[in-house]
Amino acid sequence: MTAPPFQRDIPPTAAGLAAASQALADWLGAQGAPQAGIGRVELVLEEVVMNVIMHGSPAEAPARIRLAASATPGACELELHDNGPAFDPSTAPPRRDGAALDQDRPGGLGLVLLRRYARDLRYTRLAGGNQLRLSIPYQPQTPGFPLPPPGTLR
Repeated sequence: MTAPPFQRDIPPTAAGLAAASQALADWLGAQGAPQAGIGRVELVLEEVVMNVIMHGSPAEAPARIRLAASATPGACELELHDNGPAFDPSTAPPRRDGAALDQDRPGGLGLVLLRRYARDLRYTRLAGGNQLRLSIPYQPQTPGFPLPPPGTLR
């Protein structure tokens, strides 16, 4: 019998994210996901949600974030919805190649992490918000989503 999918509204705070992450980790553990794989899922979830909280909250209202997850034998499938401005992480530019950290713009490392761990990254702009779907394999694999070229993270 397949477990029902995990669903949760995430309050737009670090504490809200921590509680959601722990609940998802517990749920994945109950589905038989390996601990290392759960850690990858938590890392990606934290990066995506903190970016929504810090950069994607509309000025007139706090962020609304909805998480749904399902477990397959080899991966966790995440679907996140938020009410922020349009932002497609699958097409956002990576950090400049060859730039030293003291000469580069802030940010962009989260995109590197997301592209490293996520597969099948799919973004859709919906009325009033964003939908991001991604698959996070439990075991390390050759990146399925393009990584920035070597030398990007200097």
